[in-house]
Amino acid sequence: MVIARRLERFLGAVGVEYECLPHPDSGCSAETARRSRVPLHRLIKPVLLEDEQGFVLALVSAAQRVDLDRLGRQLGRRLGLASEASIAALFDDCERGAVPPLGLAYRVPTIYDRGLSGLPEVYFEAGDHDEVVHMSGEAFCETLVGAESGRFGRPIGERRSGRRSRRAALEGERGGRAMERVEVWTRGFGMGAGAIGELDGFEQAESTLRRVIGGGRGGDTAWWSSFERSIVALGRAVEDHVLETESSDGLLGEIVQRAPRLRDRVDRLRLEHREMRDRCAALRGRLRDGASPDVLRADAQALLERCDRHLHRSADLIFASFGVDLGGE
Repeated sequence: MVIARRLERFLGAVGVEYECLPHPDSGCSAETARRSRVPLHRLIKPVLLEDEQGFVLALVSAAQRVDLDRLGRQLGRRLGLASEASIAALFDDCERGAVPPLGLAYRVPTIYDRGLSGLPEVYFEAGDHDEVVHMSGEAFCETLVGAESGRFGRPIGERRSGRRSRRAALEGERGGRAMERVEVWTRGFGMGAGAIGELDGFEQAESTLRRVIGGGRGGDTAWWSSFERSIVALGRAVEDHVLETESSDGLLGEIVQRAPRLRDRVDRLRLEHREMRDRCAALRGRLRDGASPDVLRADAQALLERCDRHLHRSADLIFASFGVDLGGE
């Protein structure tokens, strides 16, 4: 399938430069990012919402979900997820689950999280599951002229205040239990107030460690201290994740019970757990042994890449088992 017709006409009318990049067929935002080799925080994800006043297209990154309570307070509305039938009717030139984030092209009021406005480049679905549109962040902002902005994106791994998610309530009791189990899984990578302060999930933890290993030449006391705190915090996050998912009532066991066909993929994740724990321990050992900053940077980068791949595969497994896209609210 080529780029959606109305999307193509809209981009032509705005006059921005863009390109369409092919990728293997994908079924959710996390899978699209992985197969397109696109960072989650640069993939724009639209979420269609509705209430008695009509529709709103909310835009966040694929590393976030929409905080409906926060957005509702900002707009003074009680918004919920739009039905599949409504999405299909409004975006009738798009495949299911491949809605572009340019609601203005479809005459749908749009609001975007302000964090998107500072990105150097962005990617988003072109109307199918085979291509993504790539353009500069500046060009993307030009397509949002007339759209509202706000702060309503919540990192996927962020802990909630104890209230049940509105999506869980919408999906009914059975769906609610599934979503609560999924949220337990995502908290395995939530970092909490630990060695490097209050963090909002794996994506932000990864960014923090990347800043440390990419900042300065290294070797001074402050760098060593920051590096050690970051590694210790990441190790704790991995341990929490393993405990949450592999305990007697953990999510991995529930996935096997719910979908026995996925047992091999679950076993692969369990193996990756051991590998991540071993790599964290080895990196702490090299730190104690006085390895050079260059060696530590290289090892930390390899660890982050492995954790990132694991997170993508885990999200794909959640989608295959529960039909829940971790990229959604």
